[in-house]
This record gives sequence, structure tokens and C-alpha cells, in this order.
Amino acid sequence: MANDIVVLDETYNAGLESMLAAVQMLKETPGKRHIAVLGTMKELGEYSPQLHRQVGEKGQELGLDMLLVLADEKATQEIAKGAGNIATECFSDRATLTTKLKQIMRSGDRILCKASNSVGLNEVVEELVVSG
Repeated sequence: MANDIVVLDETYNAGLESMLAAVQMLKETPGKRHIAVLGTMKELGEYSPQLHRQVGEKGQELGLDMLLVLADEKATQEIAKGAGNIATECFSDRATLTTKLKQIMRSGDRILCKASNSVGLNEVVEELVVSG
């Protein structure tokens, strides 16, 4: 993308292990700010809330700069709860999330987008790439 902004598109699938690995990859990607845009990991059953919380806790542990969460399920909001002191915001729809992301993006940002495919975060990525 222009302006030295890198978008890491991991929107095809998401489970706990791949979410944790992707957040780690984001932090290890050289850049000025590291922003995670995360959505629901589907089909986790009764453990869904605590597994989503673990993803937020990993983001806090790594010291990410910002976390934006597309919370299409109640359990997904647990990512934000686990994130502790990271600047975090939850969104109920992709359009509002995309608008916010466009407003805050700046040169040197590294942005990870990851969720289960059915969440549709790929549409956020497409919008960023087209407009960026």
C-alpha cells in the first residue's frame, strides 16, 4: 500500500493457535505502530469467550499499539476485555470499522486483519487496499 502502510491479510480462517501466531507475526513486522483488526473465531463452542479473551491477553503481552474488534458475536467482545490497557474499540459492523481504520491509519503502520472467513473482514482489507 501507499504511505508505507502494510496490511497483513489473514482473513481466511481463524482458530486460537493461528490467531496467536498472527498477532505475534504482526508484532515482529518492523513498523511504527502495530494495529490488530480482529474478528470472531467461529465454531469454538462453550470455550469461545475464554479463547477470545486469550487473544486479547496476547495482544497486551506483546504491547500492540491498538486493537479494533469486529464483534459480531458476544464472545468476540472478550478480545477487548483481555487486551487490558491497549487502546481498544469494538464495532458491530464492517462499515463503521473500516471508516475508523481509514481515519487512524498513518505512515509506518502495520495492520493485521484476522477472523474466520464468514466474518467478512476480507471486505475491510479490500476497501483499504482500493482506497490506499
